[in-house]
Amino acid sequence: MQNTPRDHFAIRTLEPADAPELFAEIDRICWRAKLPQRPRICVLIGQRAMNAYAFGGPNDAIVTFTEGLLCGMTTKEVGAIFAHEIAHICNGDSATMSWAAQLQRAINDVAAAGLAPVHAFGAVKQQSSLQWVLTRAPAIAELLMLALSRFREIEADAFALELTGDAKTLETALAKLEHHHRALSGIPEGYIEDRLASYLRSHPVTSERIDHLRASPLYGVA
Repeated sequence: MQNTPRDHFAIRTLEPADAPELFAEIDRICWRAKLPQRPRICVLIGQRAMNAYAFGGPNDAIVTFTEGLLCGMTTKEVGAIFAHEIAHICNGDSATMSWAAQLQRAINDVAAAGLAPVHAFGAVKQQSSLQWVLTRAPAIAELLMLALSRFREIEADAFALELTGDAKTLETALAKLEHHHRALSGIPEGYIEDRLASYLRSHPVTSERIDHLRASPLYGVA
């Protein structure tokens, strides 16, 4: 999920009559995912950034697209992004990341409590092993949470490929998102992120995601 300019927008429920071709694609994906019912589909009117969001579980899911995504992608590409969001729902990623965030907060609290006496009485001449661990624990927890998020994104891409059977379209959709968000952030074309910066991302770099798709046995099957 990317940071976007603060635009005024409204949320509206999208009905099958509004976009019959898109809903045909959505229903096909829901059937393949064995969802008990179609998620509620919403659109953020006035939001120019390309994004999609998934909430809830299989029985009460909501998938929201920004108007920018619906305008900037083909029906098939929107379907590929929808499949990715459905994969997050089926994989329980919202609950997984919520649990990880709670664990991270607990680690931060324990580290702060353990270091409180040191901060109160001043630095000691030689840092103990426990102090060394507690000092670095919050940063390590943050890196592990980001790594978990990147892993879940790769897994969601793989599941989306199973749901659509169309790796080329998913690849194109990911490339469009990358191009859009680079332009939005002012990142020049051709810029290559260094290895260290990639560890600080919640999503893998698009080239890595595409490499994983191309390594799938399903790539090129459709």
